[in-house]
Amino acid sequence: MTGISQKVLTNSLRSIEEDGLITRPGALALSFLCCLGCFLQLSLLCLLSHE
Repeated sequence: MTGISQKVLTNSLRSIEEDGLITRPGALALSFLCCLGCFLQLSLLCLLSHE
């Protein structure tokens, strides 16, 4: 599930990049923030399930 959404995210970022809407550093920062958000969600779920 995560792999599929990550692939979709990467593809959409690439198309945005090709359209010239955002620069490459912007795209990298955006993908980093998305990954960070996913990681935080996962760690929150783990913490909640352990209680």
